[in-house]
Amino acid sequence: MDIQLTDFENTCLIVALGLIVNVINHFDVNFIIPITLADENMKRAHYRDAILKEKFWFNTASIKNVIPLKDIEKNNYLKSSNDSYIEPKYEELYVHEIFGGKPESNFPGIYSLIKEFMKIKEYNEYEQQVLDILEFLMARASGQVPTGASFIR
Repeated sequence: MDIQLTDFENTCLIVALGLIVNVINHFDVNFIIPITLADENMKRAHYRDAILKEKFWFNTASIKNVIPLKDIEKNNYLKSSNDSYIEPKYEELYVHEIFGGKPESNFPGIYSLIKEFMKIKEYNEYEQQVLDILEFLMARASGQVPTGASFIR
């Protein structure tokens, strides 16, 4: 049995990926991980309910330098410097932590970067639609909204 994305889910992923690409280019963040860790992530992704039960390797170093967690509430924008090399730091995080952040390790998450990017680029007209999409993805990542496969099971 094939489980396909709905039109809405497909739209959510396309919008989120487009914003992530813009965030990478604008803030000059580096999410690169070694191929061995990428392979390990792929193995873990194939387990049942991996989105909720598995941790995935992620490079958290450059994103921490863009928006320090304590400054997200204050909206202080700090762009990473092209002049300084940031030593990668690989951490195992759940998908909801990669997307929404992990305060105890001072990791703000991709969601915070997207919101900051939207504020800088003044996405006022589409802001609520995009925030609804991001909220749906966050709910999916945290298990509040089941994946297609878990819904069918």
